[in-house]
Amino acid sequence: MFDAVSPDTKQAVMAYTLFGFLLIVAIITDVFLLCTGRVRTLSNPKLINKLKTRQWSLPDSGLLIITSLWCYTVIIAACSTILRLESSSHLLKILSIFLTTSALPLVQILIIVYLSRRAEFPLADSFGIRPGLLWLSIKQGLVIYLAALPVVIFYSMLYIATIEYLGYPTKESQEIIKTILDPSLSLGGQIYLVIVAVALAPLVEEMVFRGVLIPALLKKVRLSLAISVVSLLFAAIHFHVPSLVPLFLIATAFSLGYLYSGSIIVPIVMHATFNLINLAAIFILKS
Repeated sequence: MFDAVSPDTKQAVMAYTLFGFLLIVAIITDVFLLCTGRVRTLSNPKLINKLKTRQWSLPDSGLLIITSLWCYTVIIAACSTILRLESSSHLLKILSIFLTTSALPLVQILIIVYLSRRAEFPLADSFGIRPGLLWLSIKQGLVIYLAALPVVIFYSMLYIATIEYLGYPTKESQEIIKTILDPSLSLGGQIYLVIVAVALAPLVEEMVFRGVLIPALLKKVRLSLAISVVSLLFAAIHFHVPSLVPLFLIATAFSLGYLYSGSIIVPIVMHATFNLINLAAIFILKS
């Protein structure tokens, strides 16, 4: 029966089957958590104070953001210059891809390590990392990701339908997706970008947004505002209007996962899973 379907339709069916299966598992997860009473009140002062006691401050956040913006501007200018060169070689294009995907995260890691050492605060304690609880944190990340998925999918579909109705184009992909799917990109280049998307980006972005910004903001504003500001900033830096609300929602889920667990491993696992599943669907459709 499947052989009678056109190749394009086959790939679409496979992609939708993947998301359909995940949605069913996610709904079962939500029902299980509700029935077993494992849903905790996230406004619990103990959960909030656990993040407040970490050393991150608004000046730390300001230094991280300003330095990141400066580095981003320099990287974009350098890459634009490289790509405009008529004699631009394949090696220079590879350098351009590296600069746009890895240079800024590496700089951000160095800044975070510097700030942690300056405060004489162990890096593991700065992000609630407990080696003995690593497997527990991974399981929590997967469960919380599944628990959030139905809400994220529902409101994302509603948002996409709304902007499509208003005439805004929604088929344009993010730049990183365009780069991964570029036919001129080698297999090695694709593997490198997948590693960046599934490992490096979740690691660094969660350390920055959830690990540093949320504790810093919680010292000055209430929980809901801190999460909303960080989630909106996270969604905005992707510069992709069709993804704005979906990214805001999933970023909110990442923040709640961090608040619930107190460990940065949880939102990192959630983020990596989110990116991995989206890439899997994209590659299925591409093939």
